[in-house]
Amino acid sequence: MRKLISKILLLAAPILICGAFVLFVDPFNYFRLLKIIPSDKKQEVVYKDDRLLWNIIAYSKDPSPGVIIGDSRADRFSSERLSRKSGSRYMHLSASACKINEIADLFRFADSYGKLRSVIVVIHFNMYNRYAFADRVTGAEAVLANPLLYLFNRHVIKTAYTICKSVLSAGKTAPSKPPGSRDEFWAWSLNHWANQQYGKWGYPADGYEKLRRMAETCGKKNIRLVFIIAPHHADYQEKVAQFNLGIEQVQFKEDISSLSTTYDFDFANELTGNRENFSDPVHVREEVANQLIDEIVTGQLRFGRMLTSR
Repeated sequence: MRKLISKILLLAAPILICGAFVLFVDPFNYFRLLKIIPSDKKQEVVYKDDRLLWNIIAYSKDPSPGVIIGDSRADRFSSERLSRKSGSRYMHLSASACKINEIADLFRFADSYGKLRSVIVVIHFNMYNRYAFADRVTGAEAVLANPLLYLFNRHVIKTAYTICKSVLSAGKTAPSKPPGSRDEFWAWSLNHWANQQYGKWGYPADGYEKLRRMAETCGKKNIRLVFIIAPHHADYQEKVAQFNLGIEQVQFKEDISSLSTTYDFDFANELTGNRENFSDPVHVREEVANQLIDEIVTGQLRFGRMLTSR
């Protein structure tokens, strides 16, 4: 019997060590028991790989009356600046390459805490596609609901290791840069992302219905809902015409503006024509996003326009 127990403990040792390691590092601030590694250092590493789980856990610990939902473009809109300018606290609920159905799922998750008063959805036509689908929110919620799934999740363990490696090598490694020159990366992004996002397109009837129900819920609960159509550089705007999706893009803007207040920054203007305003063809620089926040809060539009449904 003693030998059997010894064998079981020996077999279980690696699993227990991994669980203890995750508890020690706590890469997504799930337990918040030990504060050996600063939270901002964890977030710096985690946001490159899994901002969804980070944001869901952060929101569950301290729900905010305001949320910013969307993909990496939503993260360019500073929640701190928006909170300061509007006088109401906002948090990000974003995911890399977030899909329409995930926007609806993230809203449902935030609304389940009963504190929502304002929702800002950062969206774009290249997300509005029947063939663009993912289901990551369900998995993140499962991890949130079960500490064991968190402690012994391979992805969480790997993230904990990456954080430790980053902390131990601080100041010893040069920051990573995209391969090639800025112009080469720009050209690659234009072709790669456009082919990926516009090469196969279908009207997202189900996605629109999910957004419509979200807007309906906001109306019933007196939650302010605002859509922001994020700006793309003129080079990327031209891809819509190249893929013969101009009419479909117009329909997208009509659909979104029919649901709630919509600010459109994606059209030919001084902002989208200047490459210096962008870090790549689909992401404005943070300082530019801050200007757009000011426009929305003050209502004094320079680069944007408010869309109205017909």
